[in-house]
Amino acid sequence: MKLLTTAIVFLTVLAVSDAYGQPWPYYGGGGGVYGGYAPRSATAGESYLRGSADLVRSAGEKNLLDSQAAQGFEEARSMELDNRVKYADTYFERRRINEKYKEETRKPPPTQEQIYRMAKQAAPDRLTPSQVDPVSGQLKWPPLLTTDQFQKEREIIDPLMTKLTRDGHLDYQDSIDVRKACDRMKKQLVAIIRDVPPQDQMHANSFVNQLEYEVRRSSS
Repeated sequence: MKLLTTAIVFLTVLAVSDAYGQPWPYYGGGGGVYGGYAPRSATAGESYLRGSADLVRSAGEKNLLDSQAAQGFEEARSMELDNRVKYADTYFERRRINEKYKEETRKPPPTQEQIYRMAKQAAPDRLTPSQVDPVSGQLKWPPLLTTDQFQKEREIIDPLMTKLTRDGHLDYQDSIDVRKACDRMKKQLVAIIRDVPPQDQMHANSFVNQLEYEVRRSSS
């Protein structure tokens, strides 16, 4: 408001100056003369008012530039917010599609009957009559397990298998002793895997698994 008042005052004074100001008379020759009069110089008041007008104009230009800069900043900020919203929408949409795909491809949990069938299929076979005498319980060890390396374990297992055949079950401690002896046999088989034919190693390991399963089954 103050700048507008100053501008009005300036224009008023300028008009008065143009109306009443007189040119300086010139009676000599020389260039720069128009109709016998020399061009007049600006007064101190006119110079002041012209300077004030320049200040008003500069202030207006500054306000215009500031307004344009603020508008540009707001547009950039709006674009950034839009990009963030689009990124969030894309993230959650991908997540929704992924969860929907998992839900559609997820298999239902197995039933008790299916679990029992899978466990039965994964269990080793029971010892056959060609592997253990069904009357005496005497084991017919594979050749690899008859070596001296496995003698200690055989001395633990043989009498307990006879007891199992006679009584139909083993007590808890006897069952633990057989299973520990089987574990040591399997570790020893792994240790000599490079020194024996693969077929003999697989046959011996399968026999130990069947023996351990037989004991577990009778103790359950």
